[in-house]
Amino acid sequence: MTIGKREKIVIGAVVAIGAIFVLHMTIFRPKLQAYREAKEARDAAAGEVASFKRTNPETLKTFNAETTRLLQQLTGGLQKLDLTEPDVFLVPSQADAKLELPPNTPADKQEEVKKTQYEEFRQAKLDKQIVLVLNEIERLRGFVENPTTRMTFLGAGATGWAIPTQLPTAMTQMQGQPLWDQLKRVAGNKATLLNLTNPASQNLIRQQYEYDLYQMGLNVQRVKFLARKGEFVPLIYRLAVANLILKQIPTDRALLINMEQLTPQRLFRLLEIDLPGAEMKGAAETKMYFLYQQLRYLNSLLDLAVKTRVKEITDVVLRAYGFLEAQDKLALSSGDAEVNIAMLGGDDRQLEAQASTTEAAEGGGGAAAGGGGAEGGEMDFDKRIQLEAQLAAKGVKPGSPEWNAALGIRSGPATTSTSALTAEDKAALMIDATPKDTDIGYVVLIKLSYVADNTVNWTYLYNVLHDNPLAELDRLVVRSLSQSNPALQDLEVTPSFIFVPKLFNTQDTVQSLLAETGQSGSGPKPAAGDAASTATTAAAGAATP
Repeated sequence: MTIGKREKIVIGAVVAIGAIFVLHMTIFRPKLQAYREAKEARDAAAGEVASFKRTNPETLKTFNAETTRLLQQLTGGLQKLDLTEPDVFLVPSQADAKLELPPNTPADKQEEVKKTQYEEFRQAKLDKQIVLVLNEIERLRGFVENPTTRMTFLGAGATGWAIPTQLPTAMTQMQGQPLWDQLKRVAGNKATLLNLTNPASQNLIRQQYEYDLYQMGLNVQRVKFLARKGEFVPLIYRLAVANLILKQIPTDRALLINMEQLTPQRLFRLLEIDLPGAEMKGAAETKMYFLYQQLRYLNSLLDLAVKTRVKEITDVVLRAYGFLEAQDKLALSSGDAEVNIAMLGGDDRQLEAQASTTEAAEGGGGAAAGGGGAEGGEMDFDKRIQLEAQLAAKGVKPGSPEWNAALGIRSGPATTSTSALTAEDKAALMIDATPKDTDIGYVVLIKLSYVADNTVNWTYLYNVLHDNPLAELDRLVVRSLSQSNPALQDLEVTPSFIFVPKLFNTQDTVQSLLAETGQSGSGPKPAAGDAASTATTAAAGAATP
């Protein structure tokens, strides 16, 4: 049968319709069904959304602004706690030192080389600690002649720290040459003193050595007196003198004293400055950390005194440093809690007794007692200082029979610096600073006495506690000076402050707080643990306006 053109067209059309039907059933129909289902879901969701109450854009903007403000307050409050610890005060491990042996180091020399490298690494960290401490001492020196607040306690009076503002004029004439000549004499007598075994000869050389120091502005008798002002106050006085000498060292050349370069470390040895850099059992820091913190907090107290216009700071005692113990929750809730502190050192309740014992062992009297007479009487310290100056002007040497007779000092054995102690002796004196489970941080205690009128007094106390969220007023004694002089309206105030420089495990807690708020973890980190976390949270609240 012949298929004509018309039949071919009909058959082609039927095949095309069939193909279209197949494509529709296998491809387009499922797509259409999916589209219908998606449209129904969209319509349902649109209806549901339409039923929601929409937030006013201005309200949302206000909410976001308030959230940002609160997050900024939280971050600022955590930073205001000032709990970051300079890592230079942390005792380094050999891993921290990243020791690398030079190529081809003999096997039998490797341990010795590693030990040398580690000691160099430790010394580098100690050098950085010294810089921080000397910077704080320079801040302290800047208050000596403050025109707003009289810093009587920093002067050379009966209770003064005698922080010098300059070396004796005779030591800085002719480009400091007399100073270097004097240091040569000090170095010579120091070397002789270390090599003598005869007590009488030792006593004679020590008298000359102390007189040489006196000529340079370092009064050893004052050092003994300052022991009752705090464990580190004699050291602060010595370092203040040493720093004035260091500023005189030429920067363009090495200075040789008896054929040996004068470095800060050597100067400290010559002046018998024993830095408290030894490790403490169970602690991550050395005692240098507490020296630094006491100076730092003292300077902050003096800054606020000047800003508040306190009239006079008459006395300061660096009372103690130690552990802060966790507070009893029941006592906290009842309001009867007391701050629990475990002293590590510098306890002012023992300082005066220790100073008196030292004076008695050295022959009675001495500077701490104000200079004893032949019968054991006492001389006012101001009078003693004046008399010493008069004797020195006449060329009378400290420790000589004429000097001792004028001051009423009985002869005693020569003193021994702790720098002469062996490593084993110093290890035996190491403080056990292992914290108990109830210890949640460190504390530093400072007592000062000042004169101010009533308004300034309470403003000052408020500012101290407001600017230091982790500070507490431990004791407060207030006496009205108008009782003795009706023309005066001033108060004589003696507060003792407790400062918390560190909460243990602080970093972990702050990191988690910042993570919860979506902030970066670049700020300081507060303490983990129930008690420490409570303390940190409370402090952060106090720091937040």
